[in-house]
Amino acid sequence: CREQQGKKDDVLARQRDSVAKSGERYVDGVGNVVVTGDRATAKATYHFNNAPDTLVGADLVLVREDGSWKICSATPG
Repeated sequence: CREQQGKKDDVLARQRDSVAKSGERYVDGVGNVVVTGDRATAKATYHFNNAPDTLVGADLVLVREDGSWKICSATPG
């Protein structure tokens, strides 16, 4: 979302660092979705390919901007 938007190079560098440390991230599920107007919350569960048996939970905040839903909260990485 615009509120959390960083510079492209910074975002890509953080993503590359996360992949180097933990491997690719795979979403296992999303639930507990609550939509209130143009904001929503959800609970995501994911794992990294370097630790496929270790599930990570993340509470997400999403906002609808320009007709699309965008994550507006950081996840552990």
